[in-house]
Amino acid sequence: MKHPLSLRSIAAKIRWFIKEEGHSLVNITLGAIVFAIAIQLFVIPAQLPGTGVNGLALLFNYMWEVPLSVTIWGLNALLFTYGWKVLPRRFTLWSIYGTVVFTLFLSVAKHTLPVPVIEDRFLLIVVAGLLQGAPYAMIFAAGGSLGGTDIISMAVRRKTGMEISQFTMIANFAVLALFFFAVSFENVVYGVVLSYINTTVMGGAMRSFGIKKEALVICNNPEETKHFITHELGRGVTIFSARGGYSDTHRDVFMTLLTARQAMLLKQHLQKTDPKAFLRLAEATEVLGQGFGSWKKDV
Repeated sequence: MKHPLSLRSIAAKIRWFIKEEGHSLVNITLGAIVFAIAIQLFVIPAQLPGTGVNGLALLFNYMWEVPLSVTIWGLNALLFTYGWKVLPRRFTLWSIYGTVVFTLFLSVAKHTLPVPVIEDRFLLIVVAGLLQGAPYAMIFAAGGSLGGTDIISMAVRRKTGMEISQFTMIANFAVLALFFFAVSFENVVYGVVLSYINTTVMGGAMRSFGIKKEALVICNNPEETKHFITHELGRGVTIFSARGGYSDTHRDVFMTLLTARQAMLLKQHLQKTDPKAFLRLAEATEVLGQGFGSWKKDV
């Protein structure tokens, strides 16, 4: 008698997971795959330095041919233990998953994908930086990481509010200095440029993922505008009572947060229904709450 109930329970948990975590699953999986491809096809063939735990794995591989996965998991075992104690369990679990996918696809890319031929070294590091920075941003925005110094970065962010990209750059240069013992001086310089591109792309992409439009509206038909925002756009709105400094008349001021497309629709609506309305749009780079970012993902 309990068997059908248990199946329904399992099905319900799967539906819940897909609804709540499906987006994170896709982003972290794709991000880890692309990052692995960037390391295996662009960084290793050119003997470029890396950063963080992955950088140490590359260093040991260049010097003593130690498999990347051995170093990555050897060091991450300690960091994941630390993360389990000081960071949210969700972040740590997704980080473990991301690291599993990353190390798995390092091997897949090595044995299945051809190494592209790029003669221009600067073009090579630009491509490598883009293919590392953007996936990192996807993974962080989904509430996970690829382990390594990312665990420490998130702990520092929680305690100090420092941007992840700032701390990452400091840690990166410390690891890059070790590569003077393994690769040429020229390659170390290229590694510094690669780290800068990677960090810059990661920081910019993370901010762009969270950007929303903050709209401030003063209009002549408040009920119609409120109905449009709440029913047509499906967004909440906060109403402030204000008084004009010149006219001394009382007006309602609407404040709402929208996506870029919703902001465009609001502008079009006001243009048609109330062309004398006042609208101010500003960028909100980090929005947490219902309908936007999740508190549990922002660690």
